[in-house]
Amino acid sequence: MNKQSIRAFSSGLITATTVLGSIYFITPSSEQSMNKPDDHVMSETEELKAEIKLLKDQVKEQSLIIQEYEFSESVNNEDNTITNEHEPQSEPIRIYHLQVDTGMTSSEISSILEEAKIITSGKELQQYFMDQQLSRQIQVGKFEVNSNMTIENIVSLLTGNTIFE
Repeated sequence: MNKQSIRAFSSGLITATTVLGSIYFITPSSEQSMNKPDDHVMSETEELKAEIKLLKDQVKEQSLIIQEYEFSESVNNEDNTITNEHEPQSEPIRIYHLQVDTGMTSSEISSILEEAKIITSGKELQQYFMDQQLSRQIQVGKFEVNSNMTIENIVSLLTGNTIFE
């Protein structure tokens, strides 16, 4: 470094110190500005606090409403459960198209209808065929049966006989 560059550097330092010193003495101290916030900032803070309080109150009201609704729903469900226990639940009527081929036995037909959930017990149907001695009178063809039909109705349909008891 030569003389000229050192002089230029020192004059720059003197200029920078002068500028910073004048700014330091002209502007108010930062402690005063920090302790005394602007009125604008103060009013915005108060507005936000009031809005937060209002939102909290609304949330409390909504949660109370939800709790009341859930309680009334649970009471209604309990009432419905109590009334439904006394009422038998009706299942949908199932319809099945039964194809009876030559040589099919009453036990085969019984198991087919039980699997199709037309009857609850295939053994009962098979036993009815045997008790009435109708196992050999089963007709060949296509029959529409449904879950509302009694065993007697099914046997009557499949044999073509009217059964009297």
